[in-house]
Amino acid sequence: MTGGWGNSLRLKVFIITFSLFFSFFSWSQDCEVVRLEATLGSQIQWPLPKLPLNAFELEDSSLASVDPLGLIEIKIESLSDSPILKAIVPYSAPSFSDLPLIIKVGNPQKSWCLSFSVRPIINVYVGLSEDWNYDTAFSTPEEIFVQPHSQNVKIRFINTGLSGKVHRIHGEGGIQHSPSDSLLSQRGDFYETEVLATATKGNYYCHNNQSSMDRRWINFNVTDSSLLQMNEGEYPLVGD
Repeated sequence: MTGGWGNSLRLKVFIITFSLFFSFFSWSQDCEVVRLEATLGSQIQWPLPKLPLNAFELEDSSLASVDPLGLIEIKIESLSDSPILKAIVPYSAPSFSDLPLIIKVGNPQKSWCLSFSVRPIINVYVGLSEDWNYDTAFSTPEEIFVQPHSQNVKIRFINTGLSGKVHRIHGEGGIQHSPSDSLLSQRGDFYETEVLATATKGNYYCHNNQSSMDRRWINFNVTDSSLLQMNEGEYPLVGD
């Protein structure tokens, strides 16, 4: 499948693809709670104290209960010689609320209790570069597969303002057509549409700057595990 990321974009810009909330309060005397909220098709990097990687222990056994296919990846790794918690949430991932994860440090003794949620929202960033082409038109790949969710999936198109163009989403199937240009005329503007629970497929492209030859596809209510486990490419990273 064709990815939606240009090389220059990966070097120059970080795109926020999910909402991230921190709420610190005392769960117990030795456990600090951190609330993390993600959307489909995103990754998070959360900073940890500057200690050796082997000082941390991640307890994520509860993840298998909500993600039996093992689609979501959560790990502790180093970034610029500093440890981080990294969570990668593919578009095919399940949605859930308040999943408990625990990070422990032996010396000094410390624990973080993570309350991790994934919302059934797909953020699609529009116009990723001044160089407008297929790869930089959207942050999503050519085709993605989304499993059934208890709540209707929402697709949120967000104008990055980087292309200098006015956008209008041409939607078909499970994705509704944007009613006007004014919804995506400048940086930060967004157009959100809710997908019906019965939808199986939808496609979209920029009505103003593309044609039907450039459309991208989203398959909904997919239950075939081989499709859900396909490599979707690179996910946008949370940044400033």
